[in-house]
Amino acid sequence: MMKNSKTVMLSLIFLTVAGFTFLVTGTGLAACPDDIVAYWKMDRSVPGGTYQDSIKDHDGTGVGDLTAPAGIRNQAVGFDGATAQMKVRANRDFGWYETESFSIEFWVKPGTTLPAANQVVIGRDDPSGLPTDSLHWWIGIATDGGVGYALYDESGTGEYNDSGIGAGLLTDGNWHHVVFVRDADTGANGTTFVYIDANLEGSFNTVAYNLGFGSSTNNISIGYLINDGAPAFHFNGALDEVAIYDRALELSDIQANRSAIQVGNDYCGGSFPEFNFAPFPENTISLWDLDQNYSDAFGENDGTGNAAPTPDTSGINGSQAFDGATTGIDVAADRTFGWYENESFSIEFWAKPGSTPPATTQ
Repeated sequence: MMKNSKTVMLSLIFLTVAGFTFLVTGTGLAACPDDIVAYWKMDRSVPGGTYQDSIKDHDGTGVGDLTAPAGIRNQAVGFDGATAQMKVRANRDFGWYETESFSIEFWVKPGTTLPAANQVVIGRDDPSGLPTDSLHWWIGIATDGGVGYALYDESGTGEYNDSGIGAGLLTDGNWHHVVFVRDADTGANGTTFVYIDANLEGSFNTVAYNLGFGSSTNNISIGYLINDGAPAFHFNGALDEVAIYDRALELSDIQANRSAIQVGNDYCGGSFPEFNFAPFPENTISLWDLDQNYSDAFGENDGTGNAAPTPDTSGINGSQAFDGATTGIDVAADRTFGWYENESFSIEFWAKPGSTPPATTQ
């Protein structure tokens, strides 16, 4: 950390990044599960084949013969197993570090015939399409009627499992609730958990990942997967209530979400995020008021005093005074501060430096 040579008081810091919309709860809505970063209810809410993300602006775009069958809740999206597909443009929200946990949740009603090849519900692939040397992950329907998945990082290190995870459970003609969890904090290298209808169907010790799972250019694929540069592994069936989280969902979370859908609610308690945005600038992702503590009012990027500064009452509703020698605030590394080369961002604050010009940069 850079040391200061004069006293500085700071208050009301905003951090904004193009393409992000964070609210005071850090989840998009007080009633939504913690750390939910995208939620496609799969009700076509915008004309022209657009499927709205209820949490942020990760709207999906439909391509091909998408239909609108009855869903587990309201409307679903039907895929024909041939050309239908949905894509979501690349975003850092879907680019987890190798040390991070994440979860992917959806309701699915596949065809009743066992597929001849794996069918992808949601995934992402590097343009080369070769998991031996690039990013490649997906979750979907295996040829035995259970869940299949692959999870390879940006270096091509990873794991693959397309049999034995709830074999035969998904192809009975009914709706099923599937949750895929990458828990980076369980086991030596993390653990993969697969839940079907709130029952743990498989847990797998993962490999030691070298890199993360990000890309600044490659879309999220829903209902198919780009492979060797072309659409492949098309899903045949209906898909509803798809969500992505920046944490490992626990069984209690999974049970609560499943129960909510079964009674006609949604993961967010039936509320509408688009009507609940806090009155802050669009795309604010962190706000440190610096009143009595260093908590982040928008997310979980709380600060920690490093030789803590002194609370000061002269700022806007309070501030923090720094002595120019030892005091400071640390915020842990987080993906939200790792902008891609093609992204814009802004940093805003109020400051009252000391009255003497500093001898060095502060």
